[in-house]
Amino acid sequence: SYIDPPDAAASFAKIALPDDFECLSVAFLATLFVFVRKSLVTGTRSHRFYWSAPNDARSVDDLAFASAENSPDPLLDVAVVGDNLAMLGAQSLEMWMTGGTVDLPFNRITQRMFAKGIFATGACAEHDNTLFYVGHDYTVYRLTDVPTRISDHGLEERIAASETCECFPFNWEGHQFFAVRLDSGTWCFDAATGEWCEMATLTRSNWRARCATMYQGVPLFGDDTEGKLLRFGGYSDTVADLERVFTVAVALPEPAHIDSLDIDLSIGSTESLSGEGDDPVVEARLSRDGGNTWTAWMPCSMGQMGEYRKRARWRRWGLCDAPGALFEVRLTDPAPFRVSRAAVNEGGGGRSR
Repeated sequence: SYIDPPDAAASFAKIALPDDFECLSVAFLATLFVFVRKSLVTGTRSHRFYWSAPNDARSVDDLAFASAENSPDPLLDVAVVGDNLAMLGAQSLEMWMTGGTVDLPFNRITQRMFAKGIFATGACAEHDNTLFYVGHDYTVYRLTDVPTRISDHGLEERIAASETCECFPFNWEGHQFFAVRLDSGTWCFDAATGEWCEMATLTRSNWRARCATMYQGVPLFGDDTEGKLLRFGGYSDTVADLERVFTVAVALPEPAHIDSLDIDLSIGSTESLSGEGDDPVVEARLSRDGGNTWTAWMPCSMGQMGEYRKRARWRRWGLCDAPGALFEVRLTDPAPFRVSRAAVNEGGGGRSR
């Protein structure tokens, strides 16, 4: 959902960089701002990065630079990893550390150069106490002792087919996510579970969020279209009612009648006492052919506030056989939706419900 930006006036001024070079990426470490330089001449390669005066990004000396040139590929990005700098090139990764002289405050760490470069500028982020990035070989890496592959072949095919790649981290409900935003969609890696999920916005082919920051423990996202701020919350997805859907699969080794589908969810917990959401309705539908065709949606009341003994039960689904029964359950009404169990052909309770 959209939120209003904070009421704070901010003024910005252009930073004068040596030779007025184009800056690809900026990092901050040990009171110094670090700028990655793009080559001024088309077709040439730049390995240079510059640093500012302590705590003053506006002051960058013409001679305050070094080169990440252990490999001949151009430098595309820089990221802070703990108290080190990761210099990411088109085909290699170098680690630099602080503790040098006043004239050269950063030194290359020997034996910490890897032949795994970055896909594009902006395709990396410090996350979960290490570096995550999309490699030049379309693989997503997590930096441990060496870059470790965390992507699967399906995602790597999508990265290879995408012209753009933007990455950003965020935390939500105890989970640390690393988002990879491509032309065709956005996928997030959960560091807690080691699994990937896809993020999307209703009525659109891609998620509206293209960047994120944490504010008071809550992720705020930058909208890719209107320049607004977004956050998780509410029961709408910017322009449409939020549709929450989950799937129940039932394997059937032989034909069987499905007389009932029971779902244990947040019955009688609606927050609305009148109007929309006062008596929320959850819907279910069935596919007998693996999701190719579906029955019509069948409604079931979730109960008004306090009706905790209601049951979400759908009856008379009919005969099913191989490949089995596939149910989809959805809720679009503004009410909590927490699912804890699903069962078919379960014995009923008393009539007091």
